Amino acid sequence: SSFESTDKESLSAWLLQDKHRIEKALSLPEPRYNFGIEPITRLVKNLNRYSKCFNKDRVYYIAVGAIYAYIEFHEKNNTPINKEIIEIIQDVDLADSDNEVCREVGVINNCFISDRSTFFSDFVKNRYSCRNFKEQNIDEDIIKKVIKISSKTPSVCNRQHWKVHIFNDERKSKILELQNGNAG
Repeated sequence: SSFESTDKESLSAWLLQDKHRIEKALSLPEPRYNFGIEPITRLVKNLNRYSKCFNKDRVYYIAVGAIYAYIEFHEKNNTPINKEIIEIIQDVDLADSDNEVCREVGVINNCFISDRSTFFSDFVKNRYSCRNFKEQNIDEDIIKKVIKISSKTPSVCNRQHWKVHIFNDERKSKILELQNGNAG
């Protein structure tokens, strides 16, 4: 099964999926304590597979960050984690949670906006989708700048765990043939 995979891409996908499940639950107004035994079990097993087969990279550390955020949530609420989950979590090297990437995981509860009077109106007026494009190549430096700026735009739970692929010429045309709604 995919769960038992040792291929980097599959393991990365499982790590990101399960860390997202933990984050999503932590973002609820009143998360249940000791939630998520299934994704935590899978996440820990896949973290161990990943660290044995590959270098500890960004994907690895944000997944460890999810475990750390889970522990931190229970500690902040003076609630012990149940024994079964503790035994599972013990298989993670929590020394890895010292990596700064781990701190990118968790829930941000307060956002500061200095002028709230026009915020919503300005936000809504500036959100739209492009449907038609010119037949003109875009300079690669501009594309990189757009990617860098957009890497912190809002998304579900504000976790931007995507990859960007740039395709040109024939490869672009072949890929667009697979996409529905690409007539514009």
